[in-house]
Amino acid sequence: MIRPNFTGARLDGDKVRVDGKSDENVVPLIVDIRVVLVQQGSKADGSAQITPGPVDKVTSVWHAELPSEGFVAGRAVAFGTETRSENFTTVTWAQELNIE
Repeated sequence: MIRPNFTGARLDGDKVRVDGKSDENVVPLIVDIRVVLVQQGSKADGSAQITPGPVDKVTSVWHAELPSEGFVAGRAVAFGTETRSENFTTVTWAQELNIE
């Protein structure tokens, strides 16, 4: 079994597009994929920017579009959950990304 992973992130107007990939052999079992993006804020208070969102369409290559407010180009961390119908399995992962 290959675990899901993120392949990139980029600012696109009022959205941050987070791209990823899942094992095509388990795609028929995937019920849902959720993404959370976190980036340390550049504000004076140092607060972090956090935003969650669903994947638009579950395929082996997928993306989620999240609100870009507060996000800037640079390092961020993405967290993902992939829920599968077989045995109610949930795969979770975290990965550092560079927002372009």
